[in-house]
Amino acid sequence: MVDAFALLDGWVGPLSGDVVGTRYGFGSLVGRTGDVLLGEHVFGYLLFGVLKPQYVIVTEATVISEDEFKQRDKKADDYGLVDAVVEVDFQQKRERRARIYYKGLKIKETRQLKFTRPDELKGARLGGEPTALADKTLSFVTIERFREAEKKLESLTPGTDYWDVLFALNMQITTLNSGITYRVWLADGYLGQAWERLTPGGNFFILRFGYIQDNNEVPKLALIFKNGRVHKLVPYATQEEVERHFE
Repeated sequence: MVDAFALLDGWVGPLSGDVVGTRYGFGSLVGRTGDVLLGEHVFGYLLFGVLKPQYVIVTEATVISEDEFKQRDKKADDYGLVDAVVEVDFQQKRERRARIYYKGLKIKETRQLKFTRPDELKGARLGGEPTALADKTLSFVTIERFREAEKKLESLTPGTDYWDVLFALNMQITTLNSGITYRVWLADGYLGQAWERLTPGGNFFILRFGYIQDNNEVPKLALIFKNGRVHKLVPYATQEEVERHFE
């Protein structure tokens, strides 16, 4: 399985664990329940700099000790490692990572996503008037756009898959360098600065929603994912207060 995914057309490295995800085949870390890890590889295509995700391959593995990893049969290709964010400090603008070792890597499932497929583009009107990125970004975070997002967010059911949520929110995953990185994520009311943290209870990922008023951010809601699925929608507060909702 090592390096196999990176050889396939449409593999999106930055969303699939980058170098480590490629080297060992696990992908990016999505969840942990007990000693079971879940990862994923994303496949899609670019349309005018916007990623259209098409498939997700979910991987599964079992946590082991560093000693067991070092003593493994070097011919075995189902062992590996992944780095996880275990602490985030916004004031210091830093995060601390921990290395997790695993064995028994396998493909758990392949899911087709709901984003526009290439064959659906035939006859469609593409592009439009060019818009400066700064203006486009600000257009998504007006109070009116947030109110639209708020309705969608409040309708989400706990357990809804992460990618289904991004589709429902019309999230635009944008690259400015032909897919080397994806640093611009645009959706109604989405303020950016998402963060992720692995805890004993699972892997959590948080998206902030609100609007810009008088050139200032007004964060209102935090959407919390646990192990790749909707956990809770809560009022936005401090990082510490938001993370109290992990359990």
